[in-house]
Amino acid sequence: KHRPECASSRINLAMHVAQSGRPAEAEPHLRRALDLLVQPGADTLLRGAHYVPGRYGAFGVEYERIEIAHVHGSEGWCRDMAALLRWQALELLSDVAFASERFNEAAGHASGAAAIMPYLADTRYRLGMAHNALGCLDRAIAEYRAALEVNPFLAAAREALVCALVDAGAPADALAVADEWGDIVAGCPVYGDSRHERQRLRAPAERALSDATAVVPDQRRLLAFTNWDEVSDWTEIVARFAGAEPRDTLLMLWADPERYDAVRLLRQVADCLTTRLRIPPHSFPNVTVVSHRFAPHERWRLFHAATHILDPARVPEQFLAAFEANRLPSISLTEPECLAA
Repeated sequence: KHRPECASSRINLAMHVAQSGRPAEAEPHLRRALDLLVQPGADTLLRGAHYVPGRYGAFGVEYERIEIAHVHGSEGWCRDMAALLRWQALELLSDVAFASERFNEAAGHASGAAAIMPYLADTRYRLGMAHNALGCLDRAIAEYRAALEVNPFLAAAREALVCALVDAGAPADALAVADEWGDIVAGCPVYGDSRHERQRLRAPAERALSDATAVVPDQRRLLAFTNWDEVSDWTEIVARFAGAEPRDTLLMLWADPERYDAVRLLRQVADCLTTRLRIPPHSFPNVTVVSHRFAPHERWRLFHAATHILDPARVPEQFLAAFEANRLPSISLTEPECLAA
């Protein structure tokens, strides 16, 4: 209130309100602090102030390093302290954006934090999680590996890396990561109680490796978003798909599980095929209704399950960020030769 242009005070306030369960109130203070920290001014940093959090951690270690390296209040002290506070503000903004399901923003803020302090494992892990929530698995894997390179004992990053490698179709690499943890524990008796973690980490990778040995048909999977409340909308899509006589192509019709019963919709599709299109059941085209309850940070899975998309303009708002990060080639049902090829 008395020092509105003091960035450190705004960050302190933002951290308090965020930890009090009011992250939306923290965001404007953090954005204002970032603006202040790139402007020259004696009041931007309050010398001798108490910085939150006042406990041991990455912030505290960096703060002490700055105090040791520079005379308190000197030009070098102000420069490095401003960088530290920018890093802190960006990490907090990333957390707020992630919690608000704004994963693109979360990745942007986390990337800014990592650019300031690339040697902090938690920062690289945070960036990996943001990329993971968008379905950018290669980027997520790189950040998880970077985090573990700095801190091999960051368990959350190791588990996230195993899961990302499995999702990316690299179960053998995931097994190697799990086995590496077993080797580390074997050389560190103090972590003896964590030996069971190796097998727990191996389990999903082993399952994926076993599944990978099965023969997978070379099938195109066409994802379509339709208006189930408008019968003519989805029946036209089904009719055009059936009329194209698709070869090795699956039509995936998305249905929001919060609004629709997938079984009932499948019955309606079957009725459309038999009654309207006069197609006997043994000649049905390959059509299914996808109605999975995706957690917000897993919406990208819908686009990884498909190989093509019908009419990208119809992607619902809640899926837009994931779609933009995982753009699929589009197919038009007005050109049947595209499906018959």
